[in-house]
Formats: sequence, structure tokens, C-alpha cells
Amino acid sequence: MNLERVLLIEDNNAVRRDIAEEFATAGVEVIALRDYDDLQNQMSNLPLFQMVILDWLLDGETEFDALLCLDALRQSRFVPVIIWTEELERFKAAEVEVKSRFPEACFRGYSKSQVNHQRLLEVLSDWHQQVPARLAERFRQSVANAVEQTLYALAEQSLDDLAKGLKTLIVLGDASEVDMEHATDVMLRLLGRQLYADSFFVDELRGIVKGLTTSNPQPSKKERQRISQIAALYMFYRPSDDVVRNGDIVTVSLGEEKDMAVVLTPACDLANPGKTPYLRLAMLNLQPNRGGGKTPDDRWSLPFQGKSYEVCFHEILVLRNTTTANVARESASVMRYTHAFTTLHGVDVAMQRECRLDEPYRADLLHNFVSHAGRVGLPDFSG
Repeated sequence: MNLERVLLIEDNNAVRRDIAEEFATAGVEVIALRDYDDLQNQMSNLPLFQMVILDWLLDGETEFDALLCLDALRQSRFVPVIIWTEELERFKAAEVEVKSRFPEACFRGYSKSQVNHQRLLEVLSDWHQQVPARLAERFRQSVANAVEQTLYALAEQSLDDLAKGLKTLIVLGDASEVDMEHATDVMLRLLGRQLYADSFFVDELRGIVKGLTTSNPQPSKKERQRISQIAALYMFYRPSDDVVRNGDIVTVSLGEEKDMAVVLTPACDLANPGKTPYLRLAMLNLQPNRGGGKTPDDRWSLPFQGKSYEVCFHEILVLRNTTTANVARESASVMRYTHAFTTLHGVDVAMQRECRLDEPYRADLLHNFVSHAGRVGLPDFSG
């Protein structure tokens, strides 16, 4: 994967011309734009570019235009950006603002007076072979091909079979609504299988990951927090729907009292609240300091929002869905957060979803709960 095309955003005509000519001798095409307005007007029609060179003071005085360019790039393309400017100190003074708009790992600053055109091309070419640029390019190419193969796999069915199959897989409740989360999961699972079967992609990805190194093998406290944020990005997500699903982490309010819990009700019951109007929640408590001792078998550790929690399988709260409990079974759709809930004693409960635990963590949680509930002998409720 060689560097073939870069985007240059520079307000100086002579600089744009010189960069284009210098890079062309190395076989690198330059798409030259003048400012943010240029970028905004042409973004949808631009060919795929692999790196960006951005002047910091596009209007000669402020960084306002450059920040808008970073925003536009962030919203449309994943691409590393080199800030190449005569005012490097002014760029460094604004780095806090830049980091709030653009990932720190995806931009670098260089001085025009210290890095000439030839050296700039060397810097771009070298960075293009590193993470995240190399990783992004490999994923971009392989995923695009996998999408086409996924569509072919679906097209192998007759239109009638395809329609029936998809309706069975992705309808929600009474079939009047599409289950977008399940529909997306179905498509991504098919897409993932295409990627798993792509030996070139697997070998390339393995080589990229194997080559990753860190300057400090013992991460600092700040670095550990950032690593945990990456783990949380994979572990949790916030859906846009109001459907209750197992693995949902919720805040439960009974009057002034608020507690954290996680939904454990099986998916089949959540999909038929007219038949089973009960919601089962396991309480989520802060993990105590056990002095290095073993975590009891009825606990499941869960890092959440920078703290260490544990799901307590013997602390179960059962709520009754009063919205669906008194309607005809066939007219009840799926369980939703907009429904009304009470305790088994009839006390009103307010429930708000914080986020959803994703796979494979959700599957591990449910596996541990089922294993604990099916244990033979006296459960260990100590601790």
C-alpha cells in the first residue's frame, strides 16, 4: 500500500503549485484546495485521498478556517493530518482545542521552515505505513470487498425466500417495525464472515498488530485510563431505540433511592411482554476491596465509567410491566423503556438506560448467571 494521493489545503498559490510538482516526481498526486470553503464545496466529489497536509493560518491571521477543516474531515473521512505551517508555536498553543475536535493519534505538526517539500513527502510516506493509516487503509479495502460479497450471498436466494427470511430475522414484535439493531447485527455478521475468510486481510492485520510497540511498557495512570476508554468503546454502546434488551445497564429509581442494575431477562420474554410481563434485574454494586481475596462465585466483575463494579447474581430485582400486563397477549409488542413498571408490591419504578453491554461480554454475563443459578449445593452468598 503505497502513498498515491494526498489532499493539500493551503491558501498560498505558489506553495500549492510547488508541492504538486515536487510530489508528482515521486508519483504522488496532490489534490490542492485553498481553504475551508473549497473543502466544503468539493468534499463529496473528491477522490479517495490517503493523507492530508493542512496549513494552520489559512486566512493569514487565525486558525478558525483550519479548525473547520478538521471538523469537516472528522465528519466525512478517517485520514491522518499533518499541520504544516510557518506558525508552529501558534498551532502548539491551540493543541488543546485541536484534540477536542480531532484524535491526537491522527495529527502532527511541522514547521515549514524546518521541513521542506522533499522532507514533507518522506514524513507523509513514513506515517502512511504506520498505524492508524495502514490499519485504516487495509480495513477500508477489505470491508468494501466484503460488503460486495455479502450482497452476493443474499442475492443467491430467490426474492421471495429473501423477503421471508429477512422478515423473520429482523422484524420487531408484531412485524410492524424493523428491529434495526438485529438487522444491523445480521448484516455485520455476514460481513464479518467474509472478512474472516479473507486470508490476505487476516495476515495483513496480524502483521500490523504484531508490529505495534510502545515506548513505555509500564503505562502511567493517565495511559491506563485511556486504555480503559478504548476497552469501554468496544464493551458498551448507547442505542437510539427504547427497546429493553438483556445486557442493558440501567438506573432504577424508587422514590429518592437510585440503584444501578443490569437486565437479565431472556430475549424471548422481552419480545413477548404480553405473555411474560416481568423484568429481571441483577443489582450492580461497587466492587469492595477484598485484600487480594477471591471474588465470590455469585459476582461478575464489570468496569464501568472508570470504576470497578460487580454484578450480584443473588441480588435480583423483579419488576412488573403494567403497560403490557393487562392487554391482550397478541397485541403486546416488545418491552420498552416507555412502558410503566412497578415492583411486585406495586411501588412505581422509574428506569433509565445508561448503555448496553455488547457481545461477547453480554453472552459471558448471561452464561455466568445461568451457570450460577443452576449450581448444585449451597450457593456461596458470602462477601
